[in-house]
Amino acid sequence: MGDETWFRGEGVGTAPNEQGKNLHDFGDGLYLSDKEDVALQYARLRAPGDNSWQVLEATIDRQSLGKVLD
Repeated sequence: MGDETWFRGEGVGTAPNEQGKNLHDFGDGLYLSDKEDVALQYARLRAPGDNSWQVLEATIDRQSLGKVLD
């Protein structure tokens, strides 16, 4: 399969969501997007009215992840 580039958007210093309290939180897990603009949109959502957000980029061999829910 090979290496793939993935993105994660997050609010810097924002508290974790309480499970079930946020429409965009699906529970425990690490959420990544294959689209940078989607990660950016989520990061801004997690830090509304604030510039304290970031988008992280990682190149990952999908086979090394084990079980992936899509």
